[in-house]
Amino acid sequence: MQLWHFCAIQSYLARRGRKATAIWNCYETGFTKVLKVAEVLSETGTRQVPKVSSGERGKNIAVLYCVGVAGSYISPLFVFPCKRMLTTLMNGAPAFGVVNEHGSGYIDGILFMKWLKQFVEISGCIKEHPHLFLLEGHESHKTLEAIDFSRDQHGDIPATLYTPAPVTRPDISEVCIQLFV
Repeated sequence: MQLWHFCAIQSYLARRGRKATAIWNCYETGFTKVLKVAEVLSETGTRQVPKVSSGERGKNIAVLYCVGVAGSYISPLFVFPCKRMLTTLMNGAPAFGVVNEHGSGYIDGILFMKWLKQFVEISGCIKEHPHLFLLEGHESHKTLEAIDFSRDQHGDIPATLYTPAPVTRPDISEVCIQLFV
């Protein structure tokens, strides 16, 4: 299945004459705010071993990042699980990064559209030089508003919806290190 996918992309690029600077791999992931409790050492035979853990469970920070085939990247979209945006959440964020809040902490269609509009401004995607997105199959990526925006405003920005294999996913830690250095 993955081989067929890459053959389809290769034929698409050959037909359209795309350059490496116009191909983008977008990936959505999440980071937990809760630290994992480390193992606790105690004497053999001890019945109770106290340890401290966070009372907060299940809170994730969603991140949508986009890395170009040529090695460039666009500042990511961060979504924090809160009702009101705090300015302290933006401290240390990458330049031009989109930081938003959402009650669930996940990216929805409105937040994706906000990021897509910023991407078009930063990348210089115009009708004469459209870009190719390799997206996942999330519902937020397949909204009618996003598809219409891509077609009407900026020519041919096809959304290739697939689940990337581990080989095609950029290493998350490397991307984060590049963003925050």
